[in-house]
Amino acid sequence: MICYNRIRVNPPSLPTQPKGAKPANIFAQVFFAITAAIIVIGIIVWLKTSYVANEHARTNLQNLIAHADTYLHLWNKHTSRVPTAPADASPSRSVSAKSAPLKSPVAVTSITPPRIPNIITLTKPVSITIPYGIIGLRIGTKVQLLSRTSDKVRVRHDGIDYEIPISATNLR
Repeated sequence: MICYNRIRVNPPSLPTQPKGAKPANIFAQVFFAITAAIIVIGIIVWLKTSYVANEHARTNLQNLIAHADTYLHLWNKHTSRVPTAPADASPSRSVSAKSAPLKSPVAVTSITPPRIPNIITLTKPVSITIPYGIIGLRIGTKVQLLSRTSDKVRVRHDGIDYEIPISATNLR
């Protein structure tokens, strides 16, 4: 009760439940709020954990690829030595300056060079240096042949041109 200038003012009474009504179940409301909070926190933790696990897996994969490319590059460097003939070696067959005349007429046929395939297959792993590192092409990889020299071939793989040793392909 509050008194102002000798006037008594009664504060409004708090709402009360009618007689015979059940009291509000506060326990159920609190339990529901706590359960909802635990579920939300659990979902946040699960999402964060799965994201972190994916990041770790991606990082590990990139490290493994980098190591494999390095080993492949070193392996190719070690095994790509081509044996050369000694400087004093002579041809095994001699060619005479004068050939014997033909005794019977022979039909002349034009000799066409063997067809160079458009697609070749790698028979050895090849490592290729690119601007951001080294990539490895595995045995059995099919690449498009662009040109060929005595010891190298120019190929196209995934839209990019590379020069690789001819000994790493099915060309001879």
